[in-house]
Amino acid sequence: MSADTVCFSSCTNCEIIVEPVQVNVTFFANMQNETVSPNGVHITGDFQGWNPATSMMTDVDMDGVYEFTAMVDENTTVEYKFINGNDWPQQESVPNTCGVDDNNGGFNRSLAIGTVDMSADTVCFSSCTNCGVITPDSTDVTFRVSMVQQIVGVDGVYLHAYINGNEIVELPMSDNNGDGVYEYTMTLPSVQQIFYLYMNGSDLASAETVPEECGVLNGDPFYLRTADISLVDTTFDIVCFNECANCFTGETNMITFKVNMQDQTVSPNGVHIAGNFQGWDPAATLMTDDNADNIFEITVETDEWANLSFKFINGNDWASSETVPSACGLPDGNGGYNRILETGSVDFVFGPVCFNECEDCAVVGQMIAVTFMVNMSNQTVSPNGVHIAGDFQNWNPATSIMTDLDADGTYEFTADIAINSSPAFKFINGNAWGAGEEVVPSACGVSNGFGGFNRSIDVLEVDTTYGPVCFSSCENCMPVMPVLITFRVDMSNQIVGAEGVYIAGDFNNWDPTATQMSEYEADHYQAVVVMNSGEHTGYKFLNGPAWTGSETVPSVCGEDDGNGGFNRGFTATATTEIVPLVCFSECSSCTIVNMVDVTFQVDMSTQTVSANGVHLAGSFNAFSPTATVMSDIGSAVYTVTVTIPENTGITYKFINGNDFTGVETVPFACGVDDGFGGFNRSFTTSSGDVVLPEVCFSACVDCPINVDEINGVGFSIYPNPAYEYFNISSMSATHFVSVYDATGKLVLSEKLNTGINTIQTSQMKSGLYQVVIPGIGKQSLIVR
Repeated sequence: MSADTVCFSSCTNCEIIVEPVQVNVTFFANMQNETVSPNGVHITGDFQGWNPATSMMTDVDMDGVYEFTAMVDENTTVEYKFINGNDWPQQESVPNTCGVDDNNGGFNRSLAIGTVDMSADTVCFSSCTNCGVITPDSTDVTFRVSMVQQIVGVDGVYLHAYINGNEIVELPMSDNNGDGVYEYTMTLPSVQQIFYLYMNGSDLASAETVPEECGVLNGDPFYLRTADISLVDTTFDIVCFNECANCFTGETNMITFKVNMQDQTVSPNGVHIAGNFQGWDPAATLMTDDNADNIFEITVETDEWANLSFKFINGNDWASSETVPSACGLPDGNGGYNRILETGSVDFVFGPVCFNECEDCAVVGQMIAVTFMVNMSNQTVSPNGVHIAGDFQNWNPATSIMTDLDADGTYEFTADIAINSSPAFKFINGNAWGAGEEVVPSACGVSNGFGGFNRSIDVLEVDTTYGPVCFSSCENCMPVMPVLITFRVDMSNQIVGAEGVYIAGDFNNWDPTATQMSEYEADHYQAVVVMNSGEHTGYKFLNGPAWTGSETVPSVCGEDDGNGGFNRGFTATATTEIVPLVCFSECSSCTIVNMVDVTFQVDMSTQTVSANGVHLAGSFNAFSPTATVMSDIGSAVYTVTVTIPENTGITYKFINGNDFTGVETVPFACGVDDGFGGFNRSFTTSSGDVVLPEVCFSACVDCPINVDEINGVGFSIYPNPAYEYFNISSMSATHFVSVYDATGKLVLSEKLNTGINTIQTSQMKSGLYQVVIPGIGKQSLIVR
């Protein structure tokens, strides 16, 4: 009789694990409308563990379309996103019309996988469709909603729109003339349909209820307004919030129009006004100069909340109509412009304006005195003095010196500036660009077009004073006094290097080695620095005294560092302060991540081992060549165990010595691009501890020690690497062969016959495997 077949150390036969069949899926992202990150374009999805940094896309033909091919289980549906960079803040915003809920307030892309290799449709980054050629024809579209019957919330009024399938949210509308009508103008490609609604606030919870009779359903559970955009600029009719039409009450206003004709020779036929309120008749509405001051006027009765279009006419026919400047007009459909006025609900006087001009004749070119004041008490004033430079003096840093006559630390300069202008300027501690100019905060600045900010002031019709403000500040200076600031960081989710934790910022000239933090309780580090009251500093935490170990500050709690990333920021007050504890590379406290032990093994039998030993460098220790020393366990095999967060992708290399002159050369067959023309080893942790297979230094598989050992294995495998199959030969008897993946998991077990046996690899993922025949030996196998 024959006993039942059982698996070693088991009561039953071994379960043969069959991996799912996989197909090649190629994804395409069109980045022609984006500025591609220096960190490249990546794809992340459930097929690769949602890691934003491991799956880099390529654009071989430089056409702006990036691609990536992945092995994906057949007959599944995958979710994914594109990343303009290698971290989550750079992820695309997938429109809801082509996305599935990602359970985090956004959407993922989705693709159903069949049984054959396939390619996903090319799509534009953050779009449902491919990037088309942007038509040069575009139109300005002005949305208008009347809020006169609403109490406007503190967040203001917003527009929510869907354009070409893309959802555009939180577009702030403005009511510049206080008439209760809010507007927003955007430039759109011509000839398309848009869907939209208005919100009394900044989220959809405050959206209006569009009546069914003037709304459409566009895949949402509520009605939207809709319109077709033509080839000409369009201003939508005013509608009332929650209604289909304007909130016209039947009431009227008295509107007085005034035009200054002092620069014109008045026609013998008089001065007239023509507009949509009187049938555009150039001879019907005569204006009068009752005060003999060349200002002609007329008062007419119009509807409340009316939108008036009109022109002044020096005579009584269209040939003598004014030329309205585009800056204060809307296209009239005939190549010119009309003046416009929204009447509101009260009587109103328009003008006087100068004929053919946007402003009154009397104020054109008029200058007034503006005094600028800057407090330098917190600065060491340059021997070259304090200057001001601005567009009113051609941005010359040396010609406009400021004075401090009463020696109180506040410097002044008075300039004649045209009224109704908004000059930009900066204060300069010295008389040259490049060192002494202030850094204007964004909160009180206007963009200078170079990544920074200038100051600005609106000059009206009376002499005015700007400041005093503190140099490089929005407010006046506080008395300068030193204060102690304690910065704290939680390193619970990090493996702290042997050299400790550091902080670098403006307060120590961004020196990564200057300020080491102390561990005041388990995994919590702090450092006390001296700052001046009112002083602002940017800063970052570092795992080790080098920039390679610096944290990645999220954009939501960071300040632009000018290099494509973000710094933390803090402004000192007049009191000692402890900055709240934050997690390394996060905005708030740490969410504890489970850790697993990963054991690395390298065979150095083909190397002359350095007197400085063998080390492991990887993404888990900031690629430090000295931080992680390996131990010799015999037979020239070195090992070390590192604790790493579960479900984390890591890259690493072995080093013969303690600097990168001894770093191994990882073969392409088992490596991932290291970004420097070479390759790193890689591994992704799971939820349990793991011992990685032993590999030879600078090789994908383990080292043979000598020829006898090679022959002593008792079998050979070929081809290696294997693409679809591999053969096992030189068997002298019947055996079982077992194949294990890089984590030690059994993936295949078969009975072998004497002679050559062919093993299919179609159900095995690409990677490194161990082929084991009990009693005979083991060999490493690469499956591509």
